[in-house]
Amino acid sequence: MVDYMEKSKQDRGIFERISLYIPGYSGYRQRNMRRDIDRLVRSHVALSIKEVKTVMADLKRQVMDNGDLQSVKAMERITVKIDTYMKTIESAESGYSGMWETIKTNESDLDSIVEWDEKLVVGSEELKAALKELRDRVDEGSADVKKELREIERYVDDLKDGLNERKLVIKGLADRAEQENRESPAPAEEAEEPEAEEPKRRGLFRRK
Repeated sequence: MVDYMEKSKQDRGIFERISLYIPGYSGYRQRNMRRDIDRLVRSHVALSIKEVKTVMADLKRQVMDNGDLQSVKAMERITVKIDTYMKTIESAESGYSGMWETIKTNESDLDSIVEWDEKLVVGSEELKAALKELRDRVDEGSADVKKELREIERYVDDLKDGLNERKLVIKGLADRAEQENRESPAPAEEAEEPEAEEPKRRGLFRRK
């Protein structure tokens, strides 16, 4: 049996965590707001990733100054993945545009999108924080750069996978809604009643 009070607390926690970064985040239960909320999420993640790229560029300069060419190559590989992730986020609008209108309001389904939103929003912020921390430690000379870059690359891979999973969830919900619409019987048309024949009238000059 579902503990609705506990679920409400969990939902509130997710919304609160996302709202720390996106004020006004309200999820997808209001059909007319879905595209706007989706756009807010992707815009925020894209902005965070732009900041990630700036921190990565600073870190790369530090590593180059230290003569760590192997780490520079690793960073170039990570940067390519970040660029790909960024392009996917920015180009998602055309792929999502028709999906939101077809998804029916089912709270459990829509909440699954909210969970992916949290992973992407919070994940992009955590990636940015991890890179800033690494940059500071490199500056102090106390970082195991190669090891930490491997962790960061895995983190970027997880974000890419999460974005793809989110799109699959949205597409799956839209496809299911379309299938249900096709399978639902069309309303039966009322049969037209035959018109009653008018009684034949006798002509004014007809003999009886």
